[in-house]
Parts: sequence; C-alpha cells; structure tokens
Amino acid sequence: MADAGAESLVSKKGANAPIWQCFGFVGDENGKPVDTDTPICKLCMRSVSAKADHTASNVCAWLREAVCEWGLEDSRISAITTDNTSNVMAAARDLGWPLITCFGHNLDLAVNAAIQAQKRRTDRVFGLCRSITGAFSHSWRRKRALMAAQAELGLPQHSLITDCVNGWGSKQEMVARIIEQQQAIRHVLADDRKASVTLRWQDIDVLTAVNEALKPVAELTNVLSGETYVTSSSVIPMLSLIHEDIMAPSDSDVALATEMKASIVHKLDGKYADEAVRLLLRKCTLLDPRYGGTFEDSGQLKPLIAGEIAALRRGGPAAVRVKEEDRREGQTPVRVKEEDRGEGQAAIRVKEEGRREPGPEDASVEQPPAKKMRTLGSLLGKRATAASAALSAEEQAKAEIAAYLTEPVIEGDADPLQWWRLNGHRYPMLAQLARKYLCTCATSTAPERLFSAAGNVVISSRAQLKPDKVNMLVFLDRNLD
Repeated sequence: MADAGAESLVSKKGANAPIWQCFGFVGDENGKPVDTDTPICKLCMRSVSAKADHTASNVCAWLREAVCEWGLEDSRISAITTDNTSNVMAAARDLGWPLITCFGHNLDLAVNAAIQAQKRRTDRVFGLCRSITGAFSHSWRRKRALMAAQAELGLPQHSLITDCVNGWGSKQEMVARIIEQQQAIRHVLADDRKASVTLRWQDIDVLTAVNEALKPVAELTNVLSGETYVTSSSVIPMLSLIHEDIMAPSDSDVALATEMKASIVHKLDGKYADEAVRLLLRKCTLLDPRYGGTFEDSGQLKPLIAGEIAALRRGGPAAVRVKEEDRREGQTPVRVKEEDRGEGQAAIRVKEEGRREPGPEDASVEQPPAKKMRTLGSLLGKRATAASAALSAEEQAKAEIAAYLTEPVIEGDADPLQWWRLNGHRYPMLAQLARKYLCTCATSTAPERLFSAAGNVVISSRAQLKPDKVNMLVFLDRNLD
C-alpha cells in the first residue's frame, strides 16, 4: 500500500501530548487508487511528550518533525484540520499549510455563544439540570425510585445525562433527557424531603425552547466526524442546509428559540468567513460528484482549478517506476506503464520483460515474426494526439472541468470515491486533484479518539513508561486495526 500523492493532517493539542493523524488514499505502487472497501487510509503518525510550553514555535517544530519523519513534502499536504486553539493555528500558518478549523468545534462554539447571549434566561435552567442529574447520580435510592416511576408512567428506561465541556451536543442531550423524564423526575423529587431542587413549568418552557433551537444541529457533528468516508466536501452544503432549513425561522418557534437560531447561524458563518478556508472547501465541494457546481458559483473556480492543474502538469510527468524485487541474474527490471486510454476503454498494461540468452532448446525452433495489423486507431491516433498536444495544459484542464460539470450529480448516500474510481480515466487531471482534496477531514475528532487510545495505554500501573515507548504503543494500538 502506497499513498496516492496527497495527505491531510488532523491535530489536537492536549494537556500532556499533542497527537497527529494522517489521512490519505490507498493506492498502488504508481499512486493510482485501488478498489477497496475503505479507500481512505488513516494513520497515527506520532504522539509527543509535550513538556515544553505549547507555543506556536514549539508546535511548529513538533509538526515539522512528524512530517519529516514520514518523508512527506509540504506540496503533498492538502490541509491540516485542527480546533480553534490559537497556537496550533499559528503553527500551521508558519508552516504555510492550508488550514481548516474543525466543524464540530465551530458548531459547539456557535451553540455556546447563543446560550451565552441568553445567559439571563438560560443560566438557571442549565444549573437546574445539572443539580437534578447530580441528585440522581449520587443516590442509588433515587435511581431505583426513578426506574420504578418510569415503569409506572410508561416512560423509556433511560438514565439522566450530564453535559461536559468537550462533549459536542452534550447540553442538548442533557436538556432533551430532562424533558423526556420530567414526569418521573417530579414524581421522585416530590416524595423526597431531602431533595432541594424542583422542576417548575416555567423551567420546562425555557428548556423546551432551548431544545428546539439546539436539537436540529445536534446530529450534524456526528455526520461529519467519520474517518473512512469523505467529509470536507459536505461542509459548504451543510452550511447551506443550516441557513435554508435547519436554522430557518419557524412560525411555531418562540422568541427565545428564534433568537438562539439566529445567533448560531451568525457565529458559524464567521468561522468560515476566511477566504482561503472558503476557497479550499469550495474546491472540495466541486470535486465531489454528489454536489459538483450546485452549491457554489463554478465560474469563479474554473480558472483557479485549471491553473492549479497546469502547475501540477508543469512539474513534469512522473517517472516510470521500476520494480526491483525478484530481480534475477541476467534479467533487466520489469517496467510497467499505462498506455493512453480512450473514453470507455480499459487500460492497457504493457510489460517489457528482460531478455534471456537463447538456450539449446530454442535452436531447432525458429519462430516467424508476428505480422502487425494496421488498425483505424493506429492510422488516426497520431492526428488525435497531435491535436490534443496543441492545447495547453490549462486549456485541457478547462475543457475537462466543463465536461465534468455537465455530469449529473449522484445520490447523496453514494460513495464519491467509487465514482472517481470508475470515471477517473475520463477526467485524469481532475482525478488527481480529487485525490488531493477529498481526503481532507472536516472535524478533528480523529485525534480525540487517539486520546482515548492513549488513555488505555498510559494507565496508573504504567506511569513509568518513557515517551518513546508511549509513542510506539499508541502507534501500534491505532494502526494495527
């Protein structure tokens, strides 16, 4: 397995060890994507013992060391995805890497900003929710009474949920569970003399309004947190969906819900106002056959993408790779190349085997040379090749983009990578860019999961592990799935 020419990075700064994960495409020895169930390859690159201050310069040095260790060039890094911590963002800018901020973290910041804007009305109900969940989590008698009340009232046998700082959507989950179990909670707390919390109907009204504002966006982060499918191309369509549908004002909304929705939309738009970030996401969306040019003005992107393709072509054709393995004495290496293929035709693979000295068994048999048949393709192919060569790389790219944009978009649940595997030979230039940009991650949940793996490695009984041993154990734990 070799990379197909582009990687994206996701990073997360933790209290003890920054951990980075690399994403790319699974390909053959020539960098061509292969047909696998999970064509996106994820790899834990390194975990670092961060005893020094987490300044931008130090984070920059750690990132540079990780990339150099794996022999990755800056030109092959499509983007780095991270949360909104200023030091990691500054480090990425110092390195000159394209930067995308985590969609989940941006959404969480937008939700918290909306709640903070309504602090006078929401502080009490959130504090009340935490007090109620704490009252039941610290008393097994109340838990038992809650289960009995749920059975008596015909409610789901669900436990209460407490929000957490780093848990995206946990506030909405806590509120929704309190609303669901409000009758059982009142039943138990009304008979408990030691309970000091009460759930009034005014509190339920506020909680209902908050739930109506937060519930529509609760599942968005989970949708864009996958590691085995394309996510970056869906950010702009998701923002459009939030504007036009999910966060659109409704006649049934109360004033509090309407104000919170407007605040969430405003804050989220600000997170993607940067032109460089927006341009990168627009390229991802355009190269996804599920969207094409339906969400952004493709006219502005055409010359930019054509120029980028021309720049890649000016870098020179890739050298023919030579297989050195299994080389026998007296044989030359096997050279493998792909002939030009026309639309709808299968690739022709030609092997030039090494010559061997004729043996005695060949002396008596003389094979006549095979007569070559002239075909229509051999007669007219040179004219077609000459006409194609007359066009500049940028003109060829523009023609390819125009043809691609006339393609009908595929279903939303279809796999865009499968589409490119089947149609990449028709758009070879765009396929190269698709491999570069579609491996970019929309969220930084991948290293968050790495922290869980690291927590299972560095337990209290292994407190004396050296940083290099931790790095190796986390590497093996994550990459040997």
